[in-house]
Order: sequence, then structure tokens, then C-alpha cells
Amino acid sequence: MTDGIASISGLLLALQHGDSQFPSGGFAFSGGLETLFADGRVSTPDSVSEFVIGQLKHRWGPGDRVALAHAYRGAPDFDRVMAIDRDYHALCLAQSLRQGSCRNGRAFLGTHARLGTANTVEYQRLIAQGQAHGHLPVMQGFVWKQAGLSGAEAAA
Repeated sequence: MTDGIASISGLLLALQHGDSQFPSGGFAFSGGLETLFADGRVSTPDSVSEFVIGQLKHRWGPGDRVALAHAYRGAPDFDRVMAIDRDYHALCLAQSLRQGSCRNGRAFLGTHARLGTANTVEYQRLIAQGQAHGHLPVMQGFVWKQAGLSGAEAAA
């Protein structure tokens, strides 16, 4: 395994979970792109490209990817995952992004609860009790480990 992909079945599972048609609610959250477009700050193909590169370089790479990886390593230990979820919440300063991340994470978790992915119903209870937030990258790491993805597949 030199490329980080554990198996063809793992690759197919990663592609399925990353597909925009996978019913996880992720298609409904752009990370602020619509607002920037409405404000005229992102309006050309080049500016959209710059936005995406900026998101990958300054948000995904040092933030979301790190939270996902830590949650992946922490799963299924609820206390560890909840601590990562709280830390991510504290670091997500913009209220609209924080709310969007929670909304998407909870939708993602709900989809996996309906699919019967291990420990997802229990984590939903923790959110309902106010003990956890359910941020998207944290839920992705937590769920994808239990769904059978390797760490490299989850991060990809």
C-alpha cells in the first residue's frame, strides 16, 4: 500500500461517501461562497478558483483536515471525539460557518444513523443532551473510521 489506499473496496467506499449525491446534506453548505458571490467579492471563474484554493490551504488543510484526523484516531471513544468537537467549535469563530458546520455534521451523522453505522445514534444523543456539537469534519472522522475507511481514505 504505497498510495494510502487500503483496497479497491475502500476506494469505492470513499468515493461513495464523497459523492455530492450521497444524502449527507453537504451539498447545502458552501463555506460562505454564496455570501461572497452576493456581495460581489467572488464573481469570476478566477475568483471562484482563488476561493477554493484559499479554503483548501487556509481552512481545510490546517483546520478541518486536522479535526477529521484527530476524530478518526479518537473514534469510537466518545470523550475524545467530544473534546475534539468542543475544540473545533471554539476555533470556528464565524457564527454562520459554525452553524453550517454543525448543521451539516448533524445531517451527515443522521444519514449514518439511518444506515446503522456504529455509534452514530449514541453520538446523536450526546448532541441532543448538549454534550457535543456535531461539527462536520469531526463527524466525518468519527463516522468514516467506523464505516471502514482507512485514515488516508477519510482524509482524501
